[in-house]
Amino acid sequence: MSDHDHGHRAVAVRRMPGGLGSGPLSGGPGSHDVWEVDRLNHTHDMPRFCPECGQGIIDNGGIATEFWRADDRIYHVWCRECGWAGNISRVRRMVGPDSPH
Repeated sequence: MSDHDHGHRAVAVRRMPGGLGSGPLSGGPGSHDVWEVDRLNHTHDMPRFCPECGQGIIDNGGIATEFWRADDRIYHVWCRECGWAGNISRVRRMVGPDSPH
């Protein structure tokens, strides 16, 4: 699964050691950090490049911080190179007008 989607696993279960699953990344038996999956998802999904100028965000001293709105993961991004700031989120479904034929 991707985009922070844990399917049927309830948040309360993910927070408790010994929850569903097993192994070091599951939050289950043998887990060292029950939030390791969330940390890995954050670092994997974090925007790497500025949508305005294309420069690296984190490598150039910019900011990309994650927050949530309901089930949506949103990254607030600031680019040191060009000064652009804004929110970036995954679009799951786009509904728009038909283009002229």
